[in-house]
Amino acid sequence: MNSHHLELEITETSVIHDIENAIKAVKEFRKLGFSVALDDFGTGLSSLSYLKRIPISTIKIDKSFVDGVPQSEKDSSVLSAIVKLCNSLKLQVVIEGVEVKEQFDFITSLSESMYIQGYYFSRPQNPEDLIAWIQERELHVNAQLIN
Repeated sequence: MNSHHLELEITETSVIHDIENAIKAVKEFRKLGFSVALDDFGTGLSSLSYLKRIPISTIKIDKSFVDGVPQSEKDSSVLSAIVKLCNSLKLQVVIEGVEVKEQFDFITSLSESMYIQGYYFSRPQNPEDLIAWIQERELHVNAQLIN
């Protein structure tokens, strides 16, 4: 498998313990063609410094930034600012922990170029149920294309 098809994830809390070694490791992975995501963004103590120091390609924004959206103006503003910052730095954005339609609607209004994860789409499933779930969606998409 080509390394360009894989993305490695490091958690923000793991980076805190040894930032210099984390930077070296990420640089080596990038040289090998891997993209690297910083997971649980916002849960550590100095998140913004990581954005300039570690050569990552993706930010996975922690669920804690999604929980109060869109009801809380403060939470919505913080999440919006993080997404804008990541977009300006040309980082791929993944937002974790989306559970309800109101969160999904707010988040999709922020940017067109991001990925969204969470129970809004599906709860964790065993392999058999996952295959059935995918097949059901394929049938739905194909039916929409025919109509």
